Amino acid sequence: MVTGIVVMADYHADPVWAADEQGRPGPMLDLDGLPASDRLKADLRAWAAEFDGLAATDYAWPDHDQEQRWIRAGRGLADRLARELGPEFRVHYRG
Repeated sequence: MVTGIVVMADYHADPVWAADEQGRPGPMLDLDGLPASDRLKADLRAWAAEFDGLAATDYAWPDHDQEQRWIRAGRGLADRLARELGPEFRVHYRG
């Protein structure tokens, strides 16, 4: 059985969520419960913390380039997670 996961930032949450077959997010998952490296978990949490830092601006990015950099970084983290978790997991990304 393949387990679906979505990498997606949300306010003060681990950035991993259960996913259905179409990649739609469901309940938040505990990042520490996934068989991923500590380095990747730290990188995912740092990426999510950057999003949390936008709360004061109602989640408006200072400029388009910063937003695009963050989106690309998230996609790269999702790719790393997929590689680390292997074929038993299907990893989706919502930036």
